[in-house]
Amino acid sequence: MRRLLAILLIVFEFRGEKFFAQGSYTIQPVEVGLNIPVRFAFAPDSTGRTFYLELQTGNVKVIKGTVAQNGTWLHVDVATQGERGLLGIAFDPDFSNNRYVYVYYTAPFTTPRNRVERYTEVNFRADTSSRLLLYEQSVATPCGVYTNHNSGALVFGTDRKLYISVGENFCSQLAEDLSDPRGKILRIEPNVPSPNNAVTTNPFYDDGDPTTGYDDRIFAFGLRNSFGMTLNSFDSTIYATENGPDCNDEVNRILVGDDYGWRPECQTGPTHCSCAQDSPYKPPLWQITPTIAPTGIVVYHGTFYPELDGKILFVDYNFGSLRAGTLTPAKDSLNVTIISQPGLGSLFDIVEGTDGYIYFSYASGISRLNPLSTGVANGNSPSTFFLRQNYPNPFNNSTVIEYEIPQESYVRIAVYDGIGKLITTLVDQHQPAGVYRIQFDAKSLSSGVYFYTIKAGSFTDTKQLQLIK
Repeated sequence: MRRLLAILLIVFEFRGEKFFAQGSYTIQPVEVGLNIPVRFAFAPDSTGRTFYLELQTGNVKVIKGTVAQNGTWLHVDVATQGERGLLGIAFDPDFSNNRYVYVYYTAPFTTPRNRVERYTEVNFRADTSSRLLLYEQSVATPCGVYTNHNSGALVFGTDRKLYISVGENFCSQLAEDLSDPRGKILRIEPNVPSPNNAVTTNPFYDDGDPTTGYDDRIFAFGLRNSFGMTLNSFDSTIYATENGPDCNDEVNRILVGDDYGWRPECQTGPTHCSCAQDSPYKPPLWQITPTIAPTGIVVYHGTFYPELDGKILFVDYNFGSLRAGTLTPAKDSLNVTIISQPGLGSLFDIVEGTDGYIYFSYASGISRLNPLSTGVANGNSPSTFFLRQNYPNPFNNSTVIEYEIPQESYVRIAVYDGIGKLITTLVDQHQPAGVYRIQFDAKSLSSGVYFYTIKAGSFTDTKQLQLIK
Protein backbone atom coordinates (compact mmCIF):
# COMPACT_ATOMS: atom_id res chain seq x y z
CA MET A 1 0.00 0.00 0.00
CA ARG A 2 1.72 3.17 -1.20
CA ARG A 3 1.23 6.93 -0.90
CA LEU A 4 -1.80 6.11 1.19
CA LEU A 5 -2.87 9.42 2.62
CA ALA A 6 -2.30 11.45 -0.54
CA ILE A 7 -4.56 9.24 -2.64
CA LEU A 8 -7.14 8.95 0.12
CA LEU A 9 -7.94 12.63 -0.29
CA ILE A 10 -10.01 11.54 -3.31
CA VAL A 11 -13.36 10.32 -1.99
CA PHE A 12 -15.88 8.38 -4.03
CA GLU A 13 -19.46 8.17 -2.79
CA PHE A 14 -22.63 6.56 -4.08
CA ARG A 15 -26.07 6.85 -2.52
CA GLY A 16 -29.11 4.64 -2.69
CA GLU A 17 -29.34 1.21 -4.26
CA LYS A 18 -28.19 1.89 -7.80
CA PHE A 19 -26.36 -1.00 -9.52
CA PHE A 20 -23.20 -0.50 -11.57
CA ALA A 21 -22.63 -2.95 -14.39
CA GLN A 22 -19.10 -4.41 -14.55
CA GLY A 23 -19.01 -7.00 -17.31
CA SER A 24 -21.02 -9.95 -16.04
CA TYR A 25 -21.15 -8.64 -12.47
CA THR A 26 -22.86 -5.63 -10.92
CA ILE A 27 -21.59 -3.55 -8.02
CA GLN A 28 -24.08 -2.63 -5.31
CA PRO A 29 -23.20 0.00 -2.68
CA VAL A 30 -24.27 -1.22 0.76
CA GLU A 31 -22.69 1.47 2.98
CA VAL A 32 -21.61 4.95 1.87
CA GLY A 33 -20.17 8.02 3.55
CA LEU A 34 -17.71 5.99 5.64
CA ASN A 35 -14.32 7.28 6.75
CA ILE A 36 -11.60 5.10 5.18
CA PRO A 37 -12.86 1.59 6.16
CA VAL A 38 -9.44 0.01 5.74
CA ARG A 39 -10.67 -3.32 7.18
CA PHE A 40 -14.10 -4.73 7.89
CA ALA A 41 -15.56 -7.95 9.22
CA PHE A 42 -18.96 -9.48 9.90
CA ALA A 43 -19.81 -10.42 13.47
CA PRO A 44 -20.04 -14.24 13.67
CA ASP A 45 -23.29 -14.20 15.64
CA SER A 46 -26.95 -13.60 14.92
CA THR A 47 -26.85 -9.77 15.15
CA GLY A 48 -26.09 -9.13 11.47
CA ARG A 49 -23.49 -6.49 12.39
CA THR A 50 -20.64 -5.22 10.25
CA PHE A 51 -17.52 -4.00 12.08
CA TYR A 52 -15.18 -1.64 10.23
CA LEU A 53 -11.96 0.19 11.09
CA GLU A 54 -11.49 3.89 10.41
CA LEU A 55 -7.82 4.03 9.49
CA GLN A 56 -6.99 7.50 10.81
CA THR A 57 -9.48 8.15 13.63
CA GLY A 58 -8.81 5.05 15.69
CA ASN A 59 -12.52 4.19 15.74
CA VAL A 60 -13.83 0.64 15.42
CA LYS A 61 -17.41 1.18 14.28
CA VAL A 62 -20.48 -1.00 13.89
CA ILE A 63 -23.22 -0.74 11.28
CA LYS A 64 -26.17 -2.90 10.18
CA GLY A 65 -27.18 -3.86 13.71
CA THR A 66 -29.95 -2.30 15.77
CA VAL A 67 -29.76 1.37 16.75
CA ALA A 68 -28.40 0.38 20.17
CA GLN A 69 -25.71 -1.79 18.59
CA ASN A 70 -24.49 0.70 15.97
CA GLY A 71 -21.87 3.41 16.51
CA THR A 72 -18.34 3.46 17.88
CA TRP A 73 -17.54 0.06 19.36
CA LEU A 74 -14.02 1.03 20.46
CA HIS A 75 -11.73 4.04 20.21
CA VAL A 76 -7.95 3.83 20.51
CA ASP A 77 -5.48 6.67 20.02
CA VAL A 78 -3.52 6.04 16.84
CA ALA A 79 -0.51 7.47 15.02
CA THR A 80 -1.70 8.56 11.59
CA GLN A 81 1.43 9.33 9.60
CA GLY A 82 1.89 7.41 6.36
CA GLU A 83 0.52 3.87 6.60
CA ARG A 84 0.05 3.94 10.38
CA GLY A 85 -3.31 3.80 12.07
CA LEU A 86 -5.97 1.23 12.90
CA LEU A 87 -5.00 -1.73 10.71
CA GLY A 88 -6.47 -5.11 11.68
CA ILE A 89 -9.43 -6.88 13.26
CA ALA A 90 -10.39 -10.49 13.99
CA PHE A 91 -13.12 -12.25 15.94
CA ASP A 92 -12.30 -15.13 18.25
CA PRO A 93 -13.46 -18.52 16.88
CA ASP A 94 -15.59 -18.80 20.04
CA PHE A 95 -16.87 -15.22 19.87
CA SER A 96 -20.50 -16.21 20.46
CA ASN A 97 -19.48 -17.39 23.93
CA ASN A 98 -16.42 -15.37 24.99
CA ARG A 99 -17.09 -12.12 22.99
CA TYR A 100 -13.36 -11.59 22.27
CA VAL A 101 -12.32 -9.20 19.49
CA TYR A 102 -8.71 -8.51 18.44
CA VAL A 103 -7.38 -5.27 16.93
CA TYR A 104 -4.04 -4.22 15.44
CA TYR A 105 -3.03 -0.55 15.45
CA THR A 106 -0.14 1.91 15.69
CA ALA A 107 -0.07 3.59 19.10
CA PRO A 108 1.18 7.24 19.13
CA PHE A 109 4.09 7.21 21.58
CA THR A 110 7.14 9.47 21.08
CA THR A 111 8.35 6.58 18.97
CA PRO A 112 5.14 4.86 17.78
CA ARG A 113 4.50 1.19 18.47
CA ASN A 114 2.45 -1.40 16.62
CA ARG A 115 0.16 -3.31 18.93
CA VAL A 116 -2.30 -6.20 19.00
CA GLU A 117 -4.87 -6.07 21.78
CA ARG A 118 -7.82 -8.21 22.78
CA TYR A 119 -11.08 -6.73 24.06
CA THR A 120 -14.21 -8.32 25.48
CA GLU A 121 -17.56 -7.11 24.21
CA VAL A 122 -20.04 -6.13 26.92
CA ASN A 123 -23.46 -4.71 25.99
CA PHE A 124 -22.39 -4.34 22.34
CA ARG A 125 -19.33 -2.22 23.14
CA ALA A 126 -15.69 -3.00 23.88
CA ASP A 127 -15.01 -3.15 27.61
CA THR A 128 -11.77 -1.15 27.77
CA SER A 129 -10.99 -2.53 31.22
CA SER A 130 -10.72 -5.98 29.61
CA ARG A 131 -7.78 -4.92 27.37
CA LEU A 132 -5.15 -7.65 27.00
CA LEU A 133 -1.88 -6.73 25.25
CA LEU A 134 -0.79 -9.57 22.96
CA TYR A 135 1.92 -7.94 20.85
CA GLU A 136 3.86 -4.68 20.91
CA GLN A 137 6.85 -3.51 18.85
CA SER A 138 8.43 -0.09 18.37
CA VAL A 139 8.65 1.11 14.76
CA ALA A 140 12.26 2.24 15.34
CA THR A 141 14.66 0.13 13.25
CA PRO A 142 18.39 0.00 12.48
CA CYS A 143 17.45 1.79 9.24
CA GLY A 144 15.69 4.67 11.04
CA VAL A 145 12.04 5.41 11.78
CA TYR A 146 9.68 5.13 8.82
CA THR A 147 5.91 5.42 8.63
CA ASN A 148 5.19 2.57 6.21
CA HIS A 149 5.23 -1.25 6.02
CA ASN A 150 3.29 -1.92 9.22
CA SER A 151 1.08 -4.71 7.76
CA GLY A 152 -1.62 -5.55 10.34
CA ALA A 153 -3.67 -8.52 9.14
CA LEU A 154 -5.06 -10.81 11.86
CA VAL A 155 -6.28 -14.32 11.09
CA PHE A 156 -7.23 -17.32 13.23
CA GLY A 157 -5.99 -20.65 11.95
CA THR A 158 -7.87 -23.91 12.22
CA ASP A 159 -5.49 -24.59 15.12
CA ARG A 160 -7.26 -21.68 16.94
CA LYS A 161 -3.98 -19.76 17.18
CA LEU A 162 -3.74 -16.10 16.16
CA TYR A 163 -1.60 -15.30 13.08
CA ILE A 164 -0.28 -11.73 12.70
CA SER A 165 1.32 -10.19 9.60
CA VAL A 166 4.01 -7.70 10.59
CA GLY A 167 5.78 -5.49 8.06
CA GLU A 168 9.51 -4.76 8.21
CA ASN A 169 8.95 -1.01 8.81
CA PHE A 170 10.88 -0.21 5.62
CA CYS A 171 14.03 -1.92 6.93
CA SER A 172 14.64 -4.88 4.62
CA GLN A 173 17.43 -6.38 6.73
CA LEU A 174 14.90 -7.23 9.45
CA ALA A 175 12.91 -9.61 7.25
CA GLU A 176 15.62 -12.29 7.46
CA ASP A 177 16.53 -11.56 11.11
CA LEU A 178 15.09 -14.39 13.20
CA SER A 179 15.59 -12.39 16.40
CA ASP A 180 13.16 -9.66 15.27
CA PRO A 181 9.38 -10.00 14.68
CA ARG A 182 9.23 -7.62 11.70
CA GLY A 183 8.94 -8.86 8.14
CA LYS A 184 7.26 -11.98 9.52
CA ILE A 185 4.06 -13.90 10.02
CA LEU A 186 3.78 -14.53 13.77
CA ARG A 187 1.74 -17.22 15.52
CA ILE A 188 0.71 -16.69 19.14
CA GLU A 189 -1.57 -18.04 21.84
CA PRO A 190 -4.53 -15.61 21.80
CA ASN A 191 -5.27 -15.79 25.53
CA VAL A 192 -1.75 -15.30 26.92
CA PRO A 193 -0.42 -11.75 27.41
CA SER A 194 2.68 -10.48 25.61
CA PRO A 195 5.54 -11.25 25.35
CA ASN A 196 5.58 -14.90 26.35
CA ASN A 197 2.71 -16.16 24.21
CA ALA A 198 4.58 -17.97 21.42
CA VAL A 199 3.15 -21.28 20.28
CA THR A 200 5.63 -23.91 21.46
CA THR A 201 5.52 -25.74 18.12
CA ASN A 202 6.58 -22.64 16.16
CA PRO A 203 9.56 -23.49 13.91
CA PHE A 204 12.07 -21.22 15.69
CA TYR A 205 10.89 -21.65 19.26
CA ASP A 206 13.83 -21.94 21.63
CA ASP A 207 13.28 -20.51 25.12
CA GLY A 208 9.86 -18.86 25.08
CA ASP A 209 11.37 -15.37 25.43
CA PRO A 210 11.23 -13.43 22.13
CA THR A 211 13.94 -11.01 23.32
CA THR A 212 16.66 -13.67 23.64
CA GLY A 213 17.83 -15.97 20.87
CA TYR A 214 15.19 -16.47 18.21
CA ASP A 215 11.89 -14.64 18.34
CA ASP A 216 9.80 -17.63 19.34
CA ARG A 217 6.64 -16.21 17.76
CA ILE A 218 7.86 -16.47 14.15
CA PHE A 219 5.85 -18.78 11.87
CA ALA A 220 7.27 -17.64 8.48
CA PHE A 221 9.74 -14.92 7.46
CA GLY A 222 11.40 -12.99 4.62
CA LEU A 223 8.38 -10.76 3.92
CA ARG A 224 8.19 -7.05 3.12
CA ASN A 225 4.64 -5.90 3.82
CA SER A 226 1.93 -8.58 3.70
CA PHE A 227 -1.05 -6.30 4.17
CA GLY A 228 -3.67 -8.96 3.41
CA MET A 229 -3.93 -12.46 4.89
CA THR A 230 -6.67 -15.09 4.91
CA LEU A 231 -7.36 -18.68 5.93
CA ASN A 232 -8.74 -21.32 3.59
CA SER A 233 -10.62 -23.33 6.20
CA PHE A 234 -11.12 -26.20 3.73
CA ASP A 235 -7.45 -27.20 3.89
CA SER A 236 -6.09 -25.01 6.75
CA THR A 237 -3.85 -23.06 4.35
CA ILE A 238 -3.00 -19.39 4.94
CA TYR A 239 -2.55 -17.06 1.96
CA ALA A 240 -1.11 -13.54 2.04
CA THR A 241 -0.61 -10.65 -0.35
CA GLU A 242 2.83 -9.04 -0.54
CA ASN A 243 3.86 -5.53 -1.63
CA GLY A 244 7.09 -5.50 -3.64
CA PRO A 245 9.38 -2.48 -4.22
CA ASP A 246 8.76 -1.36 -7.84
CA CYS A 247 8.12 -4.87 -9.14
CA ASN A 248 6.75 -8.26 -8.18
CA ASP A 249 3.79 -7.71 -5.96
CA GLU A 250 2.82 -11.23 -4.90
CA VAL A 251 0.33 -13.71 -3.55
CA ASN A 252 2.00 -16.28 -1.28
CA ARG A 253 0.96 -19.50 0.35
CA ILE A 254 2.28 -19.18 3.91
CA LEU A 255 3.83 -22.41 5.13
CA VAL A 256 5.47 -23.09 8.47
CA GLY A 257 9.13 -22.09 8.64
CA ASP A 258 9.38 -20.91 5.02
CA ASP A 259 11.62 -18.01 3.93
CA TYR A 260 10.03 -15.73 1.30
CA GLY A 261 13.34 -14.09 0.46
CA TRP A 262 12.93 -10.37 1.12
CA ARG A 263 16.33 -8.88 2.09
CA PRO A 264 18.45 -5.74 1.43
CA GLU A 265 19.82 -6.81 -1.96
CA CYS A 266 16.25 -7.09 -3.26
CA GLN A 267 15.59 -3.37 -2.73
CA THR A 268 17.60 -2.10 -5.74
CA GLY A 269 19.97 -3.31 -8.43
CA PRO A 270 19.68 -5.02 -11.82
CA THR A 271 18.42 -8.35 -10.48
CA HIS A 272 16.27 -7.11 -7.60
CA CYS A 273 12.99 -8.07 -9.27
CA SER A 274 13.84 -11.78 -9.12
CA CYS A 275 15.92 -11.61 -5.96
CA ALA A 276 13.30 -12.64 -3.41
CA GLN A 277 12.25 -15.61 -5.54
CA ASP A 278 15.67 -17.11 -6.24
CA SER A 279 16.49 -20.49 -4.74
CA PRO A 280 16.48 -21.39 -1.87
CA TYR A 281 13.72 -18.89 -1.15
CA LYS A 282 10.05 -19.75 -1.40
CA PRO A 283 8.67 -18.60 -4.77
CA PRO A 284 5.27 -16.86 -4.82
CA LEU A 285 2.13 -18.40 -6.22
CA TRP A 286 1.76 -15.32 -8.41
CA GLN A 287 3.59 -12.07 -9.06
CA ILE A 288 3.00 -8.98 -11.17
CA THR A 289 5.09 -6.09 -12.48
CA PRO A 290 4.55 -3.14 -12.40
CA THR A 291 3.22 -3.11 -8.88
CA ILE A 292 -0.48 -2.95 -8.08
CA ALA A 293 -0.17 -2.93 -4.24
CA PRO A 294 -2.47 -5.90 -3.43
CA THR A 295 -4.37 -5.42 -0.20
CA GLY A 296 -7.26 -7.63 0.99
CA ILE A 297 -7.52 -11.33 0.16
CA VAL A 298 -10.06 -14.11 0.73
CA VAL A 299 -10.71 -17.68 -0.45
CA TYR A 300 -14.32 -17.93 -1.57
CA HIS A 301 -16.43 -20.98 -0.75
CA GLY A 302 -20.10 -20.61 -1.52
CA THR A 303 -22.92 -21.14 -3.99
CA PHE A 304 -23.73 -17.58 -5.08
CA TYR A 305 -20.76 -17.40 -7.45
CA PRO A 306 -20.21 -20.97 -8.65
CA GLU A 307 -17.55 -19.77 -11.09
CA LEU A 308 -15.52 -18.40 -8.14
CA ASP A 309 -15.88 -21.32 -5.73
CA GLY A 310 -12.49 -22.29 -4.33
CA LYS A 311 -10.70 -19.37 -5.97
CA ILE A 312 -8.39 -16.90 -4.22
CA LEU A 313 -9.86 -13.40 -4.54
CA PHE A 314 -7.89 -10.24 -3.85
CA VAL A 315 -8.12 -6.50 -4.39
CA ASP A 316 -5.50 -3.84 -5.03
CA TYR A 317 -4.77 -0.29 -3.98
CA ASN A 318 -3.19 1.18 -7.11
CA PHE A 319 -5.75 0.17 -9.76
CA GLY A 320 -8.85 -0.68 -7.71
CA SER A 321 -9.38 -4.11 -9.29
CA LEU A 322 -10.93 -7.35 -8.07
CA ARG A 323 -8.92 -10.38 -9.17
CA ALA A 324 -9.56 -14.12 -8.95
CA GLY A 325 -6.79 -16.72 -8.87
CA THR A 326 -7.13 -20.42 -9.65
CA LEU A 327 -4.56 -22.79 -8.18
CA THR A 328 -2.83 -25.14 -10.57
CA PRO A 329 -3.23 -28.88 -9.81
CA ALA A 330 0.20 -28.88 -8.14
CA LYS A 331 -0.89 -25.87 -6.01
CA ASP A 332 2.40 -24.14 -6.77
CA SER A 333 1.06 -21.22 -8.85
CA LEU A 334 -2.04 -19.19 -9.60
CA ASN A 335 -3.74 -18.31 -12.85
CA VAL A 336 -5.15 -14.83 -12.20
CA THR A 337 -7.76 -12.78 -14.05
CA ILE A 338 -9.44 -9.45 -13.33
CA ILE A 339 -13.12 -10.06 -12.61
CA SER A 340 -14.22 -6.48 -11.94
CA GLN A 341 -12.96 -2.90 -11.95
CA PRO A 342 -15.64 -1.02 -10.02
CA GLY A 343 -14.20 2.46 -10.66
CA LEU A 344 -14.25 3.35 -6.95
CA GLY A 345 -10.56 4.17 -6.60
CA SER A 346 -8.28 2.30 -4.21
CA LEU A 347 -9.66 -0.91 -2.68
CA PHE A 348 -8.65 -2.04 0.81
CA ASP A 349 -10.34 -5.24 1.90
CA ILE A 350 -12.42 -8.10 0.50
CA VAL A 351 -14.57 -10.38 2.66
CA GLU A 352 -17.04 -13.22 2.17
CA GLY A 353 -20.08 -12.19 4.20
CA THR A 354 -22.03 -14.43 6.52
CA ASP A 355 -24.75 -14.28 3.86
CA GLY A 356 -22.44 -15.82 1.24
CA TYR A 357 -21.94 -12.66 -0.85
CA ILE A 358 -18.59 -11.01 -1.62
CA TYR A 359 -18.02 -7.53 -0.20
CA PHE A 360 -15.15 -5.07 -0.58
CA SER A 361 -14.22 -1.67 0.88
CA TYR A 362 -12.93 1.54 -0.65
CA ALA A 363 -12.18 5.07 0.63
CA SER A 364 -15.75 6.00 1.57
CA GLY A 365 -17.80 2.83 1.65
CA ILE A 366 -18.44 -0.87 1.35
CA SER A 367 -19.95 -2.46 -1.75
CA ARG A 368 -21.17 -5.90 -2.77
CA LEU A 369 -20.22 -7.88 -5.86
CA ASN A 370 -23.47 -9.25 -7.20
CA PRO A 371 -23.54 -12.68 -8.90
CA LEU A 372 -23.44 -13.25 -12.65
CA SER A 373 -27.21 -13.09 -12.93
CA THR A 374 -30.02 -11.81 -10.76
CA GLY A 375 -32.12 -14.97 -10.87
CA VAL A 376 -30.57 -18.04 -12.49
CA ALA A 377 -27.37 -19.20 -10.79
CA ASN A 378 -25.82 -20.77 -13.88
CA GLY A 379 -26.69 -21.95 -17.36
CA ASN A 380 -26.58 -25.68 -16.63
CA SER A 381 -29.88 -27.47 -16.22
CA PRO A 382 -30.07 -29.58 -13.06
CA SER A 383 -31.04 -33.25 -13.28
CA THR A 384 -33.62 -33.22 -10.50
CA PHE A 385 -35.90 -30.98 -8.43
CA PHE A 386 -34.22 -29.77 -5.28
CA LEU A 387 -34.90 -27.25 -2.50
CA ARG A 388 -31.79 -26.18 -0.56
CA GLN A 389 -31.61 -25.09 3.06
CA ASN A 390 -31.69 -21.32 3.35
CA TYR A 391 -28.40 -19.52 4.01
CA PRO A 392 -27.61 -18.26 6.59
CA ASN A 393 -29.78 -20.10 9.08
CA PRO A 394 -30.47 -18.91 11.77
CA PHE A 395 -30.57 -15.44 10.20
CA ASN A 396 -31.21 -11.82 11.06
CA ASN A 397 -33.57 -9.85 8.76
CA SER A 398 -32.74 -11.54 5.45
CA THR A 399 -31.74 -14.94 4.11
CA VAL A 400 -31.34 -16.60 0.72
CA ILE A 401 -33.24 -19.62 -0.60
CA GLU A 402 -31.87 -21.61 -3.53
CA TYR A 403 -33.75 -24.22 -5.58
CA GLU A 404 -33.31 -26.29 -8.74
CA ILE A 405 -35.83 -27.32 -11.39
CA PRO A 406 -34.81 -29.72 -14.21
CA GLN A 407 -37.61 -28.71 -16.59
CA GLU A 408 -39.95 -25.83 -17.23
CA SER A 409 -42.48 -25.80 -14.40
CA TYR A 410 -45.00 -23.65 -12.62
CA VAL A 411 -43.19 -22.81 -9.37
CA ARG A 412 -44.71 -21.54 -6.15
CA ILE A 413 -42.59 -20.85 -3.05
CA ALA A 414 -44.35 -19.62 0.07
CA VAL A 415 -43.38 -18.89 3.69
CA TYR A 416 -45.56 -19.91 6.66
CA ASP A 417 -45.43 -19.31 10.39
CA GLY A 418 -45.32 -22.05 13.01
CA ILE A 419 -49.08 -22.63 12.95
CA GLY A 420 -49.32 -22.79 9.16
CA LYS A 421 -50.50 -19.24 8.45
CA LEU A 422 -49.29 -17.91 5.09
CA ILE A 423 -46.76 -15.09 5.59
CA THR A 424 -45.75 -14.33 2.02
CA THR A 425 -45.44 -15.84 -1.45
CA LEU A 426 -41.93 -15.47 -2.88
CA VAL A 427 -42.43 -17.10 -6.29
CA ASP A 428 -45.64 -17.77 -8.21
CA GLN A 429 -44.92 -18.19 -11.94
CA HIS A 430 -43.71 -20.39 -14.78
CA GLN A 431 -39.92 -20.76 -14.84
CA PRO A 432 -37.53 -22.48 -17.26
CA ALA A 433 -35.14 -25.18 -16.07
CA GLY A 434 -32.27 -23.85 -13.99
CA VAL A 435 -30.82 -23.11 -10.57
CA TYR A 436 -32.43 -20.13 -8.83
CA ARG A 437 -31.84 -18.08 -5.73
CA ILE A 438 -34.18 -15.63 -4.06
CA GLN A 439 -33.85 -13.40 -1.02
CA PHE A 440 -36.42 -13.51 1.78
CA ASP A 441 -36.66 -10.20 3.68
CA ALA A 442 -38.03 -10.73 7.19
CA LYS A 443 -37.45 -7.27 8.69
CA SER A 444 -41.13 -6.89 9.53
CA LEU A 445 -41.38 -10.26 11.27
CA SER A 446 -40.67 -11.19 14.85
CA SER A 447 -38.11 -13.78 15.92
CA GLY A 448 -39.24 -17.36 15.62
CA VAL A 449 -39.40 -20.53 13.55
CA TYR A 450 -40.90 -20.33 10.05
CA PHE A 451 -41.30 -22.78 7.16
CA TYR A 452 -40.89 -22.39 3.41
CA THR A 453 -42.46 -24.72 0.86
CA ILE A 454 -41.87 -25.28 -2.84
CA LYS A 455 -44.39 -26.69 -5.29
CA ALA A 456 -43.05 -27.29 -8.81
CA GLY A 457 -45.08 -29.63 -11.00
CA SER A 458 -45.67 -32.72 -8.87
CA PHE A 459 -42.64 -31.94 -6.64
CA THR A 460 -43.14 -30.52 -3.14
CA ASP A 461 -40.75 -29.99 -0.25
CA THR A 462 -40.67 -27.99 2.98
CA LYS A 463 -37.79 -26.71 5.10
CA GLN A 464 -37.53 -24.83 8.37
CA LEU A 465 -35.87 -21.43 8.85
CA GLN A 466 -35.18 -19.55 12.07
CA LEU A 467 -35.30 -15.77 12.43
CA ILE A 468 -33.29 -14.29 15.32
CA LYS A 469 -33.33 -10.55 16.06
